[in-house]
Amino acid sequence: MAEKLTMAGLQVESIARQVRKLPGVVVGRIKEIQKHPNADKLSICLVEVGSGGVLSIVCGAPNVAVGAKVPVALEGAKLPDGTQIALSKIRGVASQGMICSEKELELGEGVDGIMILPEQAPLGAPVDEVLPEEDVLLEIAVTPNRGDCLSVLGIAREVAALTHVPLKKPLTDKGDPPYSPAGPNISELTSVTILAPPLCPRYTASLIRHVVIKPSPTWLKHRLEAVGIRSINNVVDVTNYVMMELGQPLHAFDFDKLEENRIVVRRAEENERFVTLDQVERILDSEMLVIADGKRAVGIAGIMGGWNTEVEAKTRNILLESAFFSPISIRRTSKKLGLRTEASYRFERTVDPLGTPTALKRATRLIQEVAGGEIAPGIIDEFPVPFSPSRLSLRVSRTNRILGAELTGREIQSILTGLEFSVSERSDAVLDVEVPSHRSDVTREIDLIEEVGRIYGYNKIPSTLPTGRMAPQEERASQKVENLVRQVLIGEGFYEVINYSFMNKSVLDKLKIPETDYRRRTITLANPLIEEQAQLRTTLVPHLLQNISLNFKHHLDALRLFEISRIFIGAQGEKTLPEEPEFVAGVMAGYRNEVYWGEKRDLVSFYDLKGVLENLFSILKVEYKLRDDPPIPFLHPGQSAEIQVGGQKVGYLGKIHPEISEIFELDQPVYLFEIHLDQVVPHVRTSVSFQPLPKFPAVHRDLAILVPASVKAEALETQIRSVGGAILEDVKLFDLYKGEQIPEGFVSLAYSLIYRAPEKTLTDAEVNVIHDQIIQSLEQRFGARLRT
Repeated sequence: MAEKLTMAGLQVESIARQVRKLPGVVVGRIKEIQKHPNADKLSICLVEVGSGGVLSIVCGAPNVAVGAKVPVALEGAKLPDGTQIALSKIRGVASQGMICSEKELELGEGVDGIMILPEQAPLGAPVDEVLPEEDVLLEIAVTPNRGDCLSVLGIAREVAALTHVPLKKPLTDKGDPPYSPAGPNISELTSVTILAPPLCPRYTASLIRHVVIKPSPTWLKHRLEAVGIRSINNVVDVTNYVMMELGQPLHAFDFDKLEENRIVVRRAEENERFVTLDQVERILDSEMLVIADGKRAVGIAGIMGGWNTEVEAKTRNILLESAFFSPISIRRTSKKLGLRTEASYRFERTVDPLGTPTALKRATRLIQEVAGGEIAPGIIDEFPVPFSPSRLSLRVSRTNRILGAELTGREIQSILTGLEFSVSERSDAVLDVEVPSHRSDVTREIDLIEEVGRIYGYNKIPSTLPTGRMAPQEERASQKVENLVRQVLIGEGFYEVINYSFMNKSVLDKLKIPETDYRRRTITLANPLIEEQAQLRTTLVPHLLQNISLNFKHHLDALRLFEISRIFIGAQGEKTLPEEPEFVAGVMAGYRNEVYWGEKRDLVSFYDLKGVLENLFSILKVEYKLRDDPPIPFLHPGQSAEIQVGGQKVGYLGKIHPEISEIFELDQPVYLFEIHLDQVVPHVRTSVSFQPLPKFPAVHRDLAILVPASVKAEALETQIRSVGGAILEDVKLFDLYKGEQIPEGFVSLAYSLIYRAPEKTLTDAEVNVIHDQIIQSLEQRFGARLRT
């Protein structure tokens, strides 16, 4: 059975054999009770034990009674907890054994006092032969969609379908109820009013009068305790028993405690206070459903009853509830109150709306059986939202195509009928299926195919290898660029990090991002896990700064980190979907290199980061420019620049502003870059061109000039290349000097110029002409002076 259930999707997690061995414990009958001469709370019981004669046993239990059948541990018996029974004297009186409680025999928690055995138990027989037969307990993991399997009936239905045998139900709805009613009709004694039909589509109730509340019989207690439910009393135990048997939670009210002897199903009032059975006061709201009487709430619908109508020893009249509640309502209420019960667990997964009267009649009969009393004729059945079963069409061809099987329509019909689906043939190829009320999870044709597959047996479906030609997968241009960027940065000593795609928009305030900036177009999550991750991030910078800060706190002093990821920019204008551009960002901080003998350790600078990007763009074969206008709000104004490609801004680099460093607890200067990869990709050159080595020698000249400090080196280089023309092969700035011998407001720049002609060897005279023209143009345009 365990194997079949597991293969059908109901995983059996454990199999436990319930074996009871109680050697030396027999059935006895209390013949006489005498008062103990030396103790007020002890009694001397004369107990018949069959062929063992009559034993004198001292007992302190309050429920000893003449004629009661009880378990007696004889001399030499060993109880489950290891206690050895021997002849002893208790307060001066000899005791020839021990009358046992359920707890001492490890048959349950029991009640205060000794265990009372059935009257029909044979005198002197071993107790383990009198108790229910050995059983096997299967622990089954039920998936959330299979609320119908949270009962013995539900599992039995599965077993019946898997083994092709008829399902035997404990009670049917056909014919007269299986008990004899007496007294006035229930409609004359009570009523039910449903004020919130969407939350309670159906409510049924019965009334049992003149019951006697007492401990449950052994069979009932053992059944409940086997599945981990504590026995309380005979009436409450029956409601729990039927819930486990049929899957329908029930609740018993003390009818005499109901104001006006009636039930009202309504929404709770806002901030209504209510004390549940666990004696905890709970504050309710108007979204919650309560069961009330004529004046007050008496239960939280589908979850737990109230302390004010609890069934107790003096209860004589019982109103029994069996209802169907909205699964969504029960789930929300249970979550809000932090209160989960066996009942709420089942209502959340949907119970059978047509099964409420069946469970009610079953429980009513059992209560009369174990607690006596009279059952009022009829039941109350308020059904304001009638149930309509779903009807689906199932194609035989599609079933076989999905499952890879060759089932006939007749075989499919047999499987579904075994699960209590109503099936009729529309044609040889299509079946009409009516979904039973207990299977709310079946809503589509594919659900029916799943039912056929799991009962037919997935292990019967032949295994076939998939066929088809696998086309080679080519990387997109963006993927190639991303991988190349990753390789370059790793080669430069960077470590890749992966951060969450969430942030809190307050971090944009820390970075002083303007309100008009695109990074302010954040997307807020509907249900964030924590407030610090309430928005999707619009920049990679904050997380990298947090990474650096964390590493500083762990005393790491040479850091190079980068991240490649998408950011999320909220839609604007006519757009309805957010933008998800891909960016790469990196940070450098601490020392430039590791400690080596004979070398000086220097901190990284702006030019180290600039060199990394020069190498990156060189490998990507992308021409770029740096601009120091406009300023980037979170970067140092004197050590930052905007990166442009094709005249368009694609990123920036620079030193983190000291104020920002303080906010993010950065103890050392940190240098950062961020590049919009999607905008760079179109400019990446994938083709490689070669040219032969030059045949003619080059002429090298150095040029040292004084220029105003406001002149940009880029402008100077552009002018030099423009005047140099075709024979100027390369220009490199190799020195910048400020200090002594340099006039205030000026800087000294030194360039290395390489001249070469492709078709001949240049003479000094030819080079001098061009070189002088370059000097003159710099003097005229920028006010430069040749430094001598």
